[in-house]
This record gives sequence, structure tokens and C-alpha cells, in this order.
Amino acid sequence: MERLESFLSDIKKSEMTYERIAQKHILAARSENLSDDQERDLRIAVSDSFKVPVTSVCVVGSAKLGFRLFRKPPNEKKETPERAQFSAFDDYSDVDIAVISQGTFLSHWRKVYEFFSDGGYTTRGNWVGNSESNNFSYFLTHGWVRPDYLPGTGAYDQRLAWQAKVNEINQKKIINVPVKVGLYFDDKFLTGYHANGIRKIKEENDRTQT
Repeated sequence: MERLESFLSDIKKSEMTYERIAQKHILAARSENLSDDQERDLRIAVSDSFKVPVTSVCVVGSAKLGFRLFRKPPNEKKETPERAQFSAFDDYSDVDIAVISQGTFLSHWRKVYEFFSDGGYTTRGNWVGNSESNNFSYFLTHGWVRPDYLPGTGAYDQRLAWQAKVNEINQKKIINVPVKVGLYFDDKFLTGYHANGIRKIKEENDRTQT
């Protein structure tokens, strides 16, 4: 696979920073597994559903690279098998899309604060201290939000609203695999997230070579 060979070659070059590798192979590259028309139409659909400029929408992940950066363990609930590191994009894959929007990010953060201030979950006690809260805090420190770690109840059910937008995109049938959307505060956090993943791969590669 030409893209994979190029990627593995670049992580061995001392002059290539993690950020530059992320830019070259993910953020500035064309998608390996989407046609130009599909990528364009997906970006427009996400822009429409999430009410952000189309320039704030970026395809990332294995759909962009053509391969997955990390091993995916089997998932019995989703009936997906184990997929090895660097294995090709396939029918079990999702198309990962990043939305970069400070306004949207802050809007979700404020709603989480309101949820916490209002007492959190009444059936599970205060939101602080449970795994959902801890996971949200982890991603928040890395400058992005995953919908499954947002509050999901009553007037604060952000997951349901988020999923409705994603469903709207998937119903357009632009591609034949599901779309997933993550929200980043700005492009620095987006670049940093991918650079950190590349750093881990390079460090592991260096250990195996010694």
C-alpha cells in the first residue's frame, strides 16, 4: 500500500516533526477511500447539519489514510472483528470527521456546566466523579469533545441532538459506511491530537528497532 509505505517512511525521518507528518498524511491530504465528490458532499452535509462553515470540516482517520493507525479490538456488541494496526479501511470502518468550531465547542461546554450546576443525574448522583465525567474531562483537556461523553438526560441531552445531526448526514447515503463526528476547539488541538498519536507510533517503532 503506497500511502502506508510513505507514512512509515516519514516516521523514520528525524527531520519530520509529528505535526508535519499529521499535516502531510491526514490534514492536507486527499482521502484515500473517498472520491473527491464523496468528500466534498460529506463536508457540505456536515456543514449544513452542524451549522458551521464547510472550511471547518475535515475528514480524518482511516478513510483519509486508507489504513488504521492503531489496532481495533473485537466488539461483540457491534459484531466487529479484531482489526490489526495498519490494516486497510474496510466495511467495518467508520468515516471520522472533525468539526473545528470554537463557538460550537463553547456552546456544548456551557451546557455541561449548566448540567453540573443543576445537580447532574438525579438517578446516579452528582455527575462529578463518575466515569462519564472523567472521560469528558480527559477529552476536554485535549481540546475536543466526543458525543458519547456528553450528558445524556432531560433538558441537557446533548447526545440525542448530536446523534440526530449525524443521522441526518447518514440518511443522505453519500457513502455506505457510518459517519462519526468529533468537535475540536481549534485546528491546533486537531493537529496536536493526531501528532500525539503519530508520536506513540514512532516511539513504538523505535523500540522495536533497538
